[in-house]
Amino acid sequence: MLPTGHDEERLLEAMGQETANIHMGSKRAIATVKRDLSKRRDGWLHAAARSMVRAMTEDWQGWRAVEGQRN
Repeated sequence: MLPTGHDEERLLEAMGQETANIHMGSKRAIATVKRDLSKRRDGWLHAAARSMVRAMTEDWQGWRAVEGQRN
C-alpha cells in the first residue's frame, strides 16, 4: 500500500500503459495483441489481477512460514 496521499489508481494506469508500450513496440506484435484483446471478455484483466494477488499472497505466506522456522 502506498502512503496516504498517493493515487494507486493513477500508478496502476501508468504501469498498464508501460506494459502496453512494451507489447506494442513491434509493428508485427500490434496485430497479434489487438486480435487477442478483441477475443477477451470484459473484466478479464481484473480477474487475472485477483488471481495473481491470491497466488502471490499464498507464496508470501509460504515464504514467511519457512523464514519463521529459520529464526
